[in-house]
Amino acid sequence: MQQAALDIPRIHYGCELHFTLENVEAVLRSPETWSINHRGYVLIEFSDFVVPKTSGEILARLGAAGTRPVLVHPERNPILQKNLLQLEPWIRHGSLVQVTVQSLLGRFGRQAKAAGEYLLDHGMVHFLASDAHDGVHRPPVLTEGWQFVEERVGPETAERLFVVNSQAALSGAPIPCGEARVRRKAWYSLR
Repeated sequence: MQQAALDIPRIHYGCELHFTLENVEAVLRSPETWSINHRGYVLIEFSDFVVPKTSGEILARLGAAGTRPVLVHPERNPILQKNLLQLEPWIRHGSLVQVTVQSLLGRFGRQAKAAGEYLLDHGMVHFLASDAHDGVHRPPVLTEGWQFVEERVGPETAERLFVVNSQAALSGAPIPCGEARVRRKAWYSLR
């Protein structure tokens, strides 16, 4: 079937890698094999059951090997949801974050929505994606998400998160990680 018949402009090479020792070693041996469009951006998915304490060091090692780790849908990960601040040093050291649009729209539950909004509001999101699995339940539709992001953080940010950064990933160009805007809670805060 031709891409035009599917109304998809282009399909590019890429995959999500589970954060396992075997996969990390495979990326270190051959980064271009596992990266988006063979250009260095590697999609990393953490287990819902364990996030190693050494994750920051491992992500830094991947970065030193010439890749740009992209942490996919951390807002849906039950372990990461409990401590989103642990992403901040990983971002500062070169890792990037991709949030699923359906999370922001509440389709993965209240916790994923709240975590996605927190990451977005604190400048800790670099890509927004559909994480499409099919044409019915998880379709590759981003329009609603674009509107949500535009209203919440502005049209320039929406353009960057949906278009500019994605084009950089496809071409292998760097995107500015910037400093996450984490608002630390006061010591007396109840939440």
